[in-house]
Amino acid sequence: MAGAPGAQATNLLEQAITQTQPCRSLKGKLDLGLTKVDLGIDNIDGIEVETLRIAVDGDAAEVSARGTLACKTSDNATFKGGSKRPWRRT
Repeated sequence: MAGAPGAQATNLLEQAITQTQPCRSLKGKLDLGLTKVDLGIDNIDGIEVETLRIAVDGDAAEVSARGTLACKTSDNATFKGGSKRPWRRT
């Protein structure tokens, strides 16, 4: 059970990222040949935390994380699309 605290921390980080709704303001364009359609890519499709580092020094702590965030259009969108990008936060 040595890996459990790290797994719990990663799960909490994924939950915290989800709550901030990072995909909410993303936009995309779909090229239909004669015209382009704007897409609202506003739903989380997946979060993958690759590394999570926590450093504690007295009463101060620093957290950094790196991973991949995938966003997509809603399931009932007329035109579907998405984006998957690496991210890093400190």
